[in-house]
Amino acid sequence: MASTAGVKPRAITTAFNQDGSCCVVASDHGFTICSLEPWARIYSHPNGAYKIVQMLFSTSLIALVGLGDQPSLSPRRLQIFNTKRRSMICELTFPMSILALQMNRKRLAVVLERQIYLYDISNMRLLHTIETPMNQLAVCALSPSAEKSILCYPAQVSGLTDAVHAPPKSASIVSGDVLIYDTLNCQPINVLEAHRASLAMLQVNHTGELLATASEKGTIIRIFSLPEGSRLWELRRGSLPARITSIAFDSLSAYVAVSSNSETVHVFRLQADGSEAADANRPPGPPRRTSRGALGLIRRSSQSLGRSMAGTFAPFLPASVSDIWQPARHFASVKLDSKSEKTLTTLSGEHMHLHVLTDAGLLQRYSLNQRHGGDCELVSQIDLLSQAEERRIEA
Repeated sequence: MASTAGVKPRAITTAFNQDGSCCVVASDHGFTICSLEPWARIYSHPNGAYKIVQMLFSTSLIALVGLGDQPSLSPRRLQIFNTKRRSMICELTFPMSILALQMNRKRLAVVLERQIYLYDISNMRLLHTIETPMNQLAVCALSPSAEKSILCYPAQVSGLTDAVHAPPKSASIVSGDVLIYDTLNCQPINVLEAHRASLAMLQVNHTGELLATASEKGTIIRIFSLPEGSRLWELRRGSLPARITSIAFDSLSAYVAVSSNSETVHVFRLQADGSEAADANRPPGPPRRTSRGALGLIRRSSQSLGRSMAGTFAPFLPASVSDIWQPARHFASVKLDSKSEKTLTTLSGEHMHLHVLTDAGLLQRYSLNQRHGGDCELVSQIDLLSQAEERRIEA
């Protein structure tokens, strides 16, 4: 992906693969795939502008969606490509632009504004077409685990048919509830109340047992069990609103990294030693499974009651009790040099490295002190849009 006439390529999209072992950066001159540990460029495609490049773990199978600057790269066309053979496996055209792709070893989900097309990835047979509310932000998450292949997306909202109270057509999401869908049996299995505000980000952990959610406010991250929908943790990113751009679990689900359009990447510790959960940060109570008409009242009552009790009685209660009402603060963090509109993160590697990928194609590796947390130390960085090699940062 070399630049032409000495002009640096413009980054179009960046992404990590499902297990955080590789990353990809696409520009107006093709795309490049790199392994993270050890760092190496492993594949380059020098032609075309793609808005989506999605890997299937570290296999030779990738899914591509063009930017639309030429007829063969329509944003409505999905291309399944084999990088080892450098050959096209199949192409599919959809009625509207493709907004996002989600893959594991058994299923492929193609996200459009109002639909999700679900495919058997072994033969690309269409299994089901799921109708969704307006989803311009492509809020959707598929479990990396093929054994627990759970798809999560915004639930439909009933009772908004009155034109006076209906959201404007420009609204991207009208629900803070998440629908849990079993992609192996092609059926919905649960709906959980995640946020009062509209959903902005969903992420399922590596085993398909945990779901992280964020709303458009971006101040609170909630962790739920799957498929039951019990709320396990509530994590505070900050007090000021921000747009969450990525949420990443490590392989053991001991940590969660959260990036946004602010300069700070936050890392939260869910488990004290990688095996036992830190129960002090878990809100109590089972998931609420009530009729739709009562949901709003229950949600408002329980949340206002929790805030009221926390503010009134917390100073007089033991820390283990008051912590239940107070969202957990971050365990570690990274302060970036500048804001990025779409910063992505992943937690991976034998020594638990935090990788940060900016929308300009800059990949940074930070060390995470699993004992004390605090400020993460920059270990190395590389500009993926240049031909430079990885530059290690001397301590």
